[in-house]
Amino acid sequence: MQRAHSRSRKSNNHAIHNSIGDIRDHAQGMARDVRDIGEAVKDVLFEKFTDMLKRALSFGEKSQEAAKEAAADAREAVEERIQAHPYGTILIAAGVGVAVGMMLRRR
Repeated sequence: MQRAHSRSRKSNNHAIHNSIGDIRDHAQGMARDVRDIGEAVKDVLFEKFTDMLKRALSFGEKSQEAAKEAAADAREAVEERIQAHPYGTILIAAGVGVAVGMMLRRR
């Protein structure tokens, strides 16, 4: 009976040892899975962030081009009006100069 009990105890200890080993293996597997998921998330985030930066740069370049075009169009429109009405432009400029001069003198 003593031998059977000793064998049973060894068998139970062996089963517990195997269970702990299985738990350790599962935990290591889960840690690898979490690490793999983290790497995948990092890769996706990096890709999305890079894409977002590229789009922002493209938008900025387009906005800069649009601003340059608008400034050039405005300059051309002013030049055309000055050429179409040179005397009126001179009178307006003189009037603005007098008004600014009077405002500055009051200070």
